[in-house]
Amino acid sequence: MENLITKAEAYARQNHEGQFRKGEAQEPYVTHVAEVASRVAHYGGSESAIAAAWLHDVVEDCDPEIEDIENLFGSKAAKIVAEVTDDKTLSKQ
Repeated sequence: MENLITKAEAYARQNHEGQFRKGEAQEPYVTHVAEVASRVAHYGGSESAIAAAWLHDVVEDCDPEIEDIENLFGSKAAKIVAEVTDDKTLSKQ
């Protein structure tokens, strides 16, 4: 059975497939979430926190909803993702 982090990485890579960062470099978007996950792991984040780092932009930038994250990765990871996901119903101000 896949561990939570490996599963989250695969899910993030799948969902961010074909997305690229803004700017001159145009690097694959998944590079950003990989860097965030690496930092969370480096600073001792829990398994749920590292998984959430991989998933933190999936709800914001892709089709899955927070309920999908909870069903697939558990409530701890989903709560973290929900906390760091921009609410698109609010004005930018």
